[in-house]
Amino acid sequence: LGNTYTQVGLNRLAKERYLKGLELAKAASDLNSQAEIQKSLVTISLIIDSKEEALQWLEKAQVSYRALGDESEVRQLEAKKSKI
Repeated sequence: LGNTYTQVGLNRLAKERYLKGLELAKAASDLNSQAEIQKSLVTISLIIDSKEEALQWLEKAQVSYRALGDESEVRQLEAKKSKI
């Protein structure tokens, strides 16, 4: 739902859905979903909040991807960090 809201420009609603999804993913110990949602929150935070919050989500996403063993995604996020 967060992705759909983002696509149509309802960014605040998207953020609410992503945060709810993150809660559910944590409760289910679904690290892959947590990482994807955290990455989405980077984008939303850049749009509606702040660079500082975006960087916080980016770092959390990197930790999650590193725990998953996805170093490619970690490197991509590092490149994104340098652009922020």
